[in-house]
Amino acid sequence: KYISQSIYSPEQETNDLTKAFHFCRSNNWTEIAILGATGLREDHTLGNISLLCGYRKQMENIVMISDYGIFIPISETTTFESFCVPKVSVFSMDSQLELSFDGLKYSIKKQALAALWQGTLNVSEGNYFKIELHQKGDVLVYLSFD
Repeated sequence: KYISQSIYSPEQETNDLTKAFHFCRSNNWTEIAILGATGLREDHTLGNISLLCGYRKQMENIVMISDYGIFIPISETTTFESFCVPKVSVFSMDSQLELSFDGLKYSIKKQALAALWQGTLNVSEGNYFKIELHQKGDVLVYLSFD
């Protein structure tokens, strides 16, 4: 049905999501909401989620939406509205990056997350929360829809 809208790319050194991202950039799009990137396999899901911070360096407004929530890559201190989305997980891509959480039930002050699980399963306690990065770095924030 959509074959006329398909775009062929012979590039084999990257995946389909990156090909789509490059297409968006070549068309000067400045905002992208990625859908369907989690696929039906966990390895596919992890691979695509891991690309978000790299994409963020090339395009400021990019998110990945799954059936259960939204991933938002950040590289600077960011305040989030959370009146509808109280469940939050924070993933630091650098185990040395010091972070502070304000407005979350499990708050930290200038602490590194040595493992990916250490910033998960948190809860916003108000209408906003803030993730503060004390150095340059890459962080993924996950907001659960439930």
